[in-house]
Amino acid sequence: MVAGSPAASADSPYATASPASVDFGTHPAGSLTTATVVVTANSTISIDGVAVGSAINYPGPFWIDRDGCSGRIYAAGDTCSFDVSFRPTSLGSYSDSVRVGYNGPGAAYQLLVPVSGVAATTPTAPGSAAAEPGPQPGQVTVSWAPPSSDGGSPVIGYQVYRAPAGGSFTLVGSATATATSYTDSGLPAGSIWQYYLTAVNAIGEGAASSSVNATTFSAPGAPQSVQATPGAQAGQIGLSWQQPTSDGGSPINAYDVYRAGSDGVFSLIATTAASAVSYTDSGLPAGSIWQYYLTASTTSVPGQRAAR
Repeated sequence: MVAGSPAASADSPYATASPASVDFGTHPAGSLTTATVVVTANSTISIDGVAVGSAINYPGPFWIDRDGCSGRIYAAGDTCSFDVSFRPTSLGSYSDSVRVGYNGPGAAYQLLVPVSGVAATTPTAPGSAAAEPGPQPGQVTVSWAPPSSDGGSPVIGYQVYRAPAGGSFTLVGSATATATSYTDSGLPAGSIWQYYLTAVNAIGEGAASSSVNATTFSAPGAPQSVQATPGAQAGQIGLSWQQPTSDGGSPINAYDVYRAGSDGVFSLIATTAASAVSYTDSGLPAGSIWQYYLTASTTSVPGQRAAR
């Protein structure tokens, strides 16, 4: 990209350049970029030379590739042009000026056109990549640290890639330059996924991070050893159970108790604390028969049914 705009200079009252300065932007080291500058005479002038710095063949990243101005006389309003090129050999920021020397009314003058550019490469890999399930069902959160080097050009974003276990990676999302995490959503419960990510700057996409794995939350198992016995008081039934063998990757936060009468239609009658291992159902008619089942729930996924 070349940027600039025309402007007059106090040191050059009889000639102007468009653009008045040339910003080559950011490019890979060794790449070649060329810009054209148009000089306009504001009076009768003769241009005797166009050079970068102090020499025609300047031994740096900028040089005059084509000189269509030197050795001619121009009337007011006439124009000519020259090409200036930028090819850096190593990373870094560069700046200089193109000097257009000319003779005007009564004196010699020079028109200066500042030139600048940056040589960069792609960023290194993001560091400290990690993946964990959540925070919601069907989600995996990938986190990372910024790359150790931005390649000489600021990081402008991150790309996140995903693959099923043993499958091929595809791009699933992007994150801003300041982000250090990304949440992938809409995944099946209990599924395994691999991730890697890259940082991006003006040159392009950098090296891949290490691959990390995560398994989405799955449903907790059914409560174990469920028992139902007549309660200590009339009209009561006591339920007891043990914790599921698996919480599905997310801590259990409650147990739901369901009851059905002779019609076989179950309805939720109670929700207990996560630490509970028993519940007493009260206010039942004497001699009545009831069916029960329980589920364990986590903050992420409802659990499996345990019947009694």
